[in-house]
Amino acid sequence: MTRNLILLAAALALGACSTVQEAAPLPPPAPTAAVIAGSAAYVTNSGRTVTCAGLSVALFADTPKTQARMLALYGSSSHAIQPVEVVKARSASLEAGGQPLNSAACSEKGDFVFNDVQPGLYYLIAHVRRLPAGATPDDFVILQRVAVQPGETRQVHLAP
Repeated sequence: MTRNLILLAAALALGACSTVQEAAPLPPPAPTAAVIAGSAAYVTNSGRTVTCAGLSVALFADTPKTQARMLALYGSSSHAIQPVEVVKARSASLEAGGQPLNSAACSEKGDFVFNDVQPGLYYLIAHVRRLPAGATPDDFVILQRVAVQPGETRQVHLAP
């Protein structure tokens, strides 16, 4: 009996000395994707409609290189509107730029949406056209810098 008590005490002592493995820390949760929804349609003071209907909006990541390119092409790195021909002429003297992260077609009303956008800073570039067409250039490009937060649905109106 004494022998059994000694064995039991030894087993309990060894059990108390066993190491407990700590669980590995969990990785931080991934940022919740955001949505950028907007329109690129407005009416000028002279009553002409300007819209991206049938055209598209491009989404670029805001990087130092992209920021410098936007400044060179549009004269601003936050918001601008320029004739397409001016932007094309300026781009001829620059090295090739990066590709957009995504593009979205504009609806007949000039609405667009980008789903599953990671939180951060972006540039939206919309090709718009004045209707009805006139004698002067009617195609423009609107640049708008946009910030989105995790889980946010950011509403944007692209206009001068």
